[in-house]
Amino acid sequence: MEQGLRLFLDGLGALQPADRARAARTTARAWADDLAEGHFVDLDRILVPMAAGHRTPEVIFVDGLHFAALCPHHLLPVRGIVRLAYQPRERIAPLGQLARLVEAASRRLILQEDLAELVADVMVRSL
Repeated sequence: MEQGLRLFLDGLGALQPADRARAARTTARAWADDLAEGHFVDLDRILVPMAAGHRTPEVIFVDGLHFAALCPHHLLPVRGIVRLAYQPRERIAPLGQLARLVEAASRRLILQEDLAELVADVMVRSL
């Protein structure tokens, strides 16, 4: 990744050679450790459902889960808000785990509609 970024920065010609190498190194680290870290996370391990119990709500609705993803076509940020709803059966997911699932799934190169499908697939498998 660092080598590719160096080539990209060379193509721009906007930085001095020493600055290009440093920028490539720090940018590669930022992508691996933050912007695209979701590619290195096993999403199926995030949700640890609990037994629903005898007072299971008819619908669980979570609103206002902000996300930032990267468009795979342009490598530019995409921001949005996720609203989740599901009808629990025998098991329910803690709300914090649903938020972590959205965060991890969005930290990758992914289209918004693919993000929605990915989160839904993990929820179906886990719940």
